Amino acid sequence: MIDNADLYEGVKFMEEKQYAKAIVSLDDIAHKKGECFEIYELQGMCYYHMEDWRNAVRTLATAISYLESPQPNLYQFKGLANLYLGEFSFSVHDLFLALRYTPVETLSGEADLLSNIFFACVLAGDERAHKIFDLGYSHCPERMMDNIQQLFDSFFVKMNVPQDEKIAMQEQINQLKEQAEADQKVIEKMTAARGEKLTALIDNLKNLKIAKKPENPLNYEARDKIKELVGAEEEKPEEQGEETTAEIPVPREEKKEAPKPKERKTGKEAADDFIKKIKNRGKK
Repeated sequence: MIDNADLYEGVKFMEEKQYAKAIVSLDDIAHKKGECFEIYELQGMCYYHMEDWRNAVRTLATAISYLESPQPNLYQFKGLANLYLGEFSFSVHDLFLALRYTPVETLSGEADLLSNIFFACVLAGDERAHKIFDLGYSHCPERMMDNIQQLFDSFFVKMNVPQDEKIAMQEQINQLKEQAEADQKVIEKMTAARGEKLTALIDNLKNLKIAKKPENPLNYEARDKIKELVGAEEEKPEEQGEETTAEIPVPREEKKEAPKPKERKTGKEAADDFIKKIKNRGKK
């Protein structure tokens, strides 16, 4: 069983950037106590920093085979080593595995990983390059562009890219930066406009005068009296402050029969009546 004390010497050599000595020290521990994940992980990182890309890929692959749960950083270093080997498709595969095992909540701090994937996709001709760039730029625009620039610069040196190709690719990076900045300004403008509209809507809602329903002047006691008058069988609603949709009965006025029109008398009848009244008056 290997513990931290066994690895101390090798780790110390790594901190001092004496990577060759660290590899030898770790080999000795492996011969004495057996191989394990920690030894291959540390040796893989030593080969990576020594820019021995092929041994870095091989050793990191062995370290990964010991893992029970994936570690994104190992896939990322293995992917970069494949990138510098010119194995662009393998690089894309490793880097996407690193992205897959990276928690979503920490993605905003993974500008390095996203820029690495973008660069590998560009070199591999992978169509996902645009989506990765958009993803990285939406999380951390400045760091994304800085990391892409640094990665291109590093790649130009390590791969001995011809000067004319370097100039052409640098021009493409500059165009990408300009476009990204322009897009960001549009996004900010749209966000500001949307914020103004939202504020206006909130203000309108605050100032909106909603007409209140007129209170019904009839209380429950009055309703009961009305029921008695009209003989309604409507139940009194429970007093819980809830509105009732029942119609309030209103007393009905009794219709009076219109007086029957008087029958018109003939001229002779009218004359006889008049004579009678005169005669009767004289008798009184």
